Amino acid sequence: MDSKLWCALAVDKHEFLQLERASIIQRTGIHARDLRILDPLLSNPSTILIRERAIVLNLEHIKAIITRNEVLVRNPNNVDVVPVIEELRQRLKENEFEIEALKVALESINKFLGAQVEELEIHGFSALDDLLAKINRYNLKRVRTLKGGVAGLVARLQKVANKVNGELEDLLKEDDDNYFFPGAHEEVLEWHFMQVEGMITKLKTLSEHVIDTEKHIKIQIVNRRNGLIQIGLILNACVLAMSFFSMIASFFGMNLVPKRWQICCHPEFFNLEAWTFDLQKKEFT
Repeated sequence: MDSKLWCALAVDKHEFLQLERASIIQRTGIHARDLRILDPLLSNPSTILIRERAIVLNLEHIKAIITRNEVLVRNPNNVDVVPVIEELRQRLKENEFEIEALKVALESINKFLGAQVEELEIHGFSALDDLLAKINRYNLKRVRTLKGGVAGLVARLQKVANKVNGELEDLLKEDDDNYFFPGAHEEVLEWHFMQVEGMITKLKTLSEHVIDTEKHIKIQIVNRRNGLIQIGLILNACVLAMSFFSMIASFFGMNLVPKRWQICCHPEFFNLEAWTFDLQKKEFT
């Protein structure tokens, strides 16, 4: 990891530093492999690592290292990171320094993801209502996008929950005083997971609405298709009937010869014409 801008926060002070990898390792006491999860060039999932001297956080946009008396936050100029730094500045205190820093990080992540859940709910239910009101390609595309957004956000929330749950629960089982949290800190876990569970529940409810809407739309489409098929059958029957009546009319029309034509076509007409021609010939001679 190249030289990056970090914000170092302690009680009643903070400063912005350009720190190299070696400087961070020396300052925090973590291993180089643990520092890799904060590398922006690597696609690392949400992770929380509890180590003997520090906690390494890679939670969405929050990439931080928490020690017993200092918090290092990477990329402090990021729009989403600035509020986190401000919250840390206000809440960090001597007692339970690392616990408070972790609380701030988890609260910030929950707030960040919660805002996305709320936005997805607002636009999602609106898209579903519009699709029920009018079925067209645009509304169908909106619902498909909504479905993908719900699935992606649920996966992100689940990853955060699983990582934090796994690391912190393992930590709470440890009796070694060298680790953080030697006492009971279930409140951190309970609050965090209640928030995450609530967000996942909301998204699952929205997902169920999407599924129900899709079923309803499929029924409507099938009904419309069946209606079009029936109309097509009726039109085909009408065309067949018209063709049949046209054939009957043509058949009977062949035997209906006008009276003038009947006289001309009568055999005696031809005999009369022949007799008249013969008479004219005799007079001429």
